Amino acid sequence: MSIDDLKKRQKNNRLTLIGLLVVFASPMVIAYLAWWQGWFNNMGTTNHGELIKPLITLSQSGLQLQQRNIEPDNIKDHWWIIYVTDDEKCALRCQANAYLINQARTAQAKEMERVDRMIVSKNGKLTPSAEKFVKEHFLINIFATLADISPLKANTIYLMDPLGNIFMSYQSVKDEKDAVIKGKGLVKDLKRLLKYSQIG
Repeated sequence: MSIDDLKKRQKNNRLTLIGLLVVFASPMVIAYLAWWQGWFNNMGTTNHGELIKPLITLSQSGLQLQQRNIEPDNIKDHWWIIYVTDDEKCALRCQANAYLINQARTAQAKEMERVDRMIVSKNGKLTPSAEKFVKEHFLINIFATLADISPLKANTIYLMDPLGNIFMSYQSVKDEKDAVIKGKGLVKDLKRLLKYSQIG
């Protein structure tokens, strides 16, 4: 074999090796670029709510229960659906969202005992008559207020895990008719969480 033939074979081997590297490396490079550039952020998502990034921990939330900060022991073993209102009288919009979070829990059937609900008033405590109405009509018994500085927004529904992490939010609804339509996404997300989670 001549020197020219040897050089030609070495060149062909080098090209073959480079080709193989390109074939095997391309999917990794494309996947990395897709992740880095966020090409698929809005495609194929299965969540109906909006993921909170970074999530809000219990200590960061400003939630206060019965004039004291909520402790982990108060929330462990349950997933929580939290509605934040700015209406201390809990009029029609507040009532529609109380109805929604109660129905979302009931829809979990045999898993519903793993879920609890909380009404949070951003502007001080609910009035006694409002609390009584919510308890009687929507079977919600947990009420809280917010500290002066809190990342939680009024007229928003949140999901909190049993570790005290608030990780997903939903727009509130206007009335019970709106709740029936828009509540399906919350029900599906919660059902999926309970199916795959071993906590709570």
